[in-house]
Amino acid sequence: MKKLVLLAILAAIINSVIAQTEHPNPQSPFIRSHVTFNLPHGFTKGAAEPISGPLKADSRIGFVYHANLNYTANFSDKIGATIGAGLGAFPFNFEFRQLDLGRNQYFDDVAYNFFASFRGELNLRQKLSSKYYLNGYAGASAISLQEYDMGSGASTSAQPGYLYQVRILYEKGWKPLAHIGTGISKVLPNQDLLTFRIDYNHSFKEFYNGTYSIMPNTPEASRGRFFNRGHHVNLGLAYTFSRSEKDEKLQRYIKEGAGNNANKIYKKEKRLINENTTMIAATGGLTFQMSRVKDPNNIFQDAANPNLMPCFSLEHNLKNNFYGESGFGFQEYFDVTKFKEGYGTGSNVFIAYQLSMGGGKRLIGKKNNYNYLNLTAGLVINFIDRETGYAGSSSGGMGNENGDTIIHYQFEHFTVNRVTPLLYIGASKDFRISGGFYLTMLYRYHQGLMNIYEERGSYISQWTSGPQKAKIALNGSFHTFQLGVKFNMGNLPERKLQQKRAPFAKGTTIISVRPGFIFYPEKTTYQFSHGQGNYKNKHIAFAPAIGIEHYLSDKYALEARMNFHKLHTFSMSMDIINLSLGAARKIELTNGFNLLNVHAGFAISKVMGTSGINSSHKAFNYDMEWEDHQYRSFDPATKKGKEDYYAISGNDTLYANNTELGIERTLFPAIYCGLSKDFSISSRASIGISYFRKIGLTTFYKEETKSFDNIIGVPGSKMTTMTGTASQLLFSLKFRIN
Repeated sequence: MKKLVLLAILAAIINSVIAQTEHPNPQSPFIRSHVTFNLPHGFTKGAAEPISGPLKADSRIGFVYHANLNYTANFSDKIGATIGAGLGAFPFNFEFRQLDLGRNQYFDDVAYNFFASFRGELNLRQKLSSKYYLNGYAGASAISLQEYDMGSGASTSAQPGYLYQVRILYEKGWKPLAHIGTGISKVLPNQDLLTFRIDYNHSFKEFYNGTYSIMPNTPEASRGRFFNRGHHVNLGLAYTFSRSEKDEKLQRYIKEGAGNNANKIYKKEKRLINENTTMIAATGGLTFQMSRVKDPNNIFQDAANPNLMPCFSLEHNLKNNFYGESGFGFQEYFDVTKFKEGYGTGSNVFIAYQLSMGGGKRLIGKKNNYNYLNLTAGLVINFIDRETGYAGSSSGGMGNENGDTIIHYQFEHFTVNRVTPLLYIGASKDFRISGGFYLTMLYRYHQGLMNIYEERGSYISQWTSGPQKAKIALNGSFHTFQLGVKFNMGNLPERKLQQKRAPFAKGTTIISVRPGFIFYPEKTTYQFSHGQGNYKNKHIAFAPAIGIEHYLSDKYALEARMNFHKLHTFSMSMDIINLSLGAARKIELTNGFNLLNVHAGFAISKVMGTSGINSSHKAFNYDMEWEDHQYRSFDPATKKGKEDYYAISGNDTLYANNTELGIERTLFPAIYCGLSKDFSISSRASIGISYFRKIGLTTFYKEETKSFDNIIGVPGSKMTTMTGTASQLLFSLKFRIN
């Protein structure tokens, strides 16, 4: 999710800097000092050293997130000196491959520590052409991480105590680093600079150190240490505000008689937001999801659960500073159980995909065109990734040190609606950075109108007599605070805007690069002693794609796309390649503005390779006083696997669980449809966002479980399947090749 938002921010920056008014008299962008906003993305790898025991920890590459603002004093076209400051997050991540924990994603075992940084460097530049410069950088920096002592661990009922324990120490103080790097700068039409740079940062102090223990309190106990010296490599984009265009315009205003008012005239002109222009935005931030409780005794209470949410939106400016807006966002909802005394618990229950439509009013000063505030209201439609019906049960409670029960509860869970409406109101503030590029922050409150998810049950407590009923509901209501970037696609001369609106016409061929994600739904039906029902899970994979389009006319095109992704389930991993063939139609307004593209076609996917787990495990379950036996095997040749679990007491098998899983067919077809939106950045290139929905025509993965409970004598079964049905959310960068 974080990568998705970062990618959108970088795309918006690229769009904003390329779509600028042509500069009639180009001059050196280094005639004066300038300010640069830099977004580096770093890579680092810690180390894990075993000290004793047969098991060890494994280090992983971690991603360093960083943003800084730099000031450069230019001594000439070739030499400059820079100082800057920034904020970022440094990772500690690890894995225990020998423990077979079933966690494959990056954020499963990563923790971040925030830091502040200061840097200084010498810049050497060599002019390659009128539009490009080669840069060399050398300098020093200092990073101050937050001081804290972090501990974590994992346990299971099948193993007394912990499976592993980790302790990491970040010490107080500044960490000095030296760096060296290079980069390429492009001079933009407005004389600002867009730079791609790479640098190596060498630290002279460890960033963190710590210890780990695996299977402590057992004969197989293993111990070792973690550390990270702080070395890392950065790749990044930087945008430099040269202010050359501003200087030229101020001189022109002065010549025209503006005198001391030249700067006010310049600011008023830059702040102008014309009607019939379109603005796009990418934001992310915190949400606080509201759960509502019906409990006459007020033992269970309303709760607000924080989470993260990315959003993408489009605004179209109308007359008198009104605007219409639409957007897309998604977030994971949690059902939070909270009762008096402050104790609470919760778990994730569904992902909501949210489409919004509304309008707003910009409060703009008449004399200076300053945008003080934006007020907005509208409607959101929630789409839930879970089938309606029974969704399981939960129970829990709390006792005191004497063993007395304070509260004990039991709930049945139900998904009651998959599509629900919400109303929203809010306010936002835009801060113009350069031209039509803005930093934006917003607040919205969303009020759900129908329940999505309900917990119905009863409890006993020390505050009440006898069993009491309670109900906890999620209707989708939430508060959100967001921060992001916004770009005004207007504010260009109309003739140039018309050229950019339709760069792809009859006979042109387009190639595209499309990073993004694919979402596979997994459907499970079950019948056990505690009940029967069905539910859905969703597996997410990073699925970059490449594509080609050929326009048969100004509106119709043939298209082909290919993507590769690694799909992880709990039991196995699959390498999948997908080929899509279809057609697209552009939907345009009368003025040539590309409103939307509609897609449809046929897709075929192939499982290229698989991997699974071969292991056996025995442990005494101290909670239930029996032995757990687990055996897992997988054959890559047949792409099939087995998982067997037995609970054994003496010579008696109390419980048996036998699962067969694997690929049913390696080649599986689907049909697809989709929507996309392209934003032209030149006469030969565009960026965009697209959503595709594939409908699978056959099952390619099946997991079948049969169980028998000898304690109560009841058999059970569970069936999990996946078809080629999937959703894709992609960003695109397109180039015309003829």
